[in-house]
Amino acid sequence: MDNNSFYHPAEIAHRKGLWLRIRLGLTAGLATLVLAGFATCFLVPQARISSYVVTSHLFGLAPDGHESAQRPLTREMILEGMGVKGSEYCMFTSAKTLEENLSQAWFVAPSPAPEVEIGPFSCRLSFQDVYPLAAVRDASGSLGCYLSSGASYESAAPELKAAYPDLSGFNLVAVPSGTINGYDYAVGDALTQTLLDLAPIDPSILASTYLEGALESEGQLYLYVAFPEVANGARIRLAPADLDKLDGEEMLGSIGQALESLDPAAGQHRPTRDALDSWTQGNFFQLRFVEIDSGRYGVIWDDGEE
Repeated sequence: MDNNSFYHPAEIAHRKGLWLRIRLGLTAGLATLVLAGFATCFLVPQARISSYVVTSHLFGLAPDGHESAQRPLTREMILEGMGVKGSEYCMFTSAKTLEENLSQAWFVAPSPAPEVEIGPFSCRLSFQDVYPLAAVRDASGSLGCYLSSGASYESAAPELKAAYPDLSGFNLVAVPSGTINGYDYAVGDALTQTLLDLAPIDPSILASTYLEGALESEGQLYLYVAFPEVANGARIRLAPADLDKLDGEEMLGSIGQALESLDPAAGQHRPTRDALDSWTQGNFFQLRFVEIDSGRYGVIWDDGEE
């Protein structure tokens, strides 16, 4: 048999050309995808650090991010605190460096430590800002304004005093200290911890004017709220770790309505005062803020009555 009958150079050349075109097509397609990916990283707004999102409650930052008399923090100020420009890209930024820079900023509290999560198209921040929080008082009277960092306003950094020069318009939370009417409240490091635990509170609760006082005892926070429609206020007990889940606009309104709808003749859920309330001059309905089912929080009675 003639061996030439098995040799078809035209067919072989065609096959080689086909595979070459396939490889070139795949290479071109891959190169296009890579170039498109790089272009996306540089053209999509979310790729820039200026698109960062704050996931924690910040009293000093207004909802729209603009500076105001009582909310002096701006998004540009936070960028400066991180040590970056808004035009820089997330993919070229170190989360550890941003955390270290933020921890040194005058408006950032030492606890909890700042946390930064960086992705090619995202930057998420979590930290506690320093702001005027409490009017601490003992048996003799006021001890002055204290900050969310646990320090006194008098010892604050010059930058913070410049940001908050006038405290007259603040709804400061009354916090007891020392021995008042025979009951010992937090002092020293314990008072500092109370303020640190209270700091993540929803700014809308502070702005509502309903929150009149707060304290911490045996690992529990107690919030004292008063409503103009109700003769007696309420004392809400909760774990400090759950404070950031207490939505002021939702919970305070529902609590006020629940107390207002109580029937005094029914004899249930009467306002009381125990030793913990010695620093106050009133009786309070006892409530508790807890997880009532999987992932959902609410307020229940804390007085032992159904």
